[in-house]
Amino acid sequence: MASAYLNGLSKDERKELERTLLENQGGVCFISQKKIDLEIHKVDIDHIIPSRDKGKDEPSNFALTLEHYNRSKQASDLRVARVMARFEAIREQADSDDR
Repeated sequence: MASAYLNGLSKDERKELERTLLENQGGVCFISQKKIDLEIHKVDIDHIIPSRDKGKDEPSNFALTLEHYNRSKQASDLRVARVMARFEAIREQADSDDR
């Protein structure tokens, strides 16, 4: 579902929100926990709790993600997507260790 809040922001306001979210998240993607560089990475702002699940359409419910991770999560809750990304990283590590 589209965000009326985000759609109402100017380009400069959106960039400021991206910077604020990135700072609040310690400089990493909400889903993958990988470092984000706003100068080189494509990012998305998304609802942590989806609107369809009664998540608020306001900055307190937004997170900054690397575009790839956000697009691959489909319609899932960002908190679920984060757990799934952690699981995938653990699985890849285990596979690379020939366990």
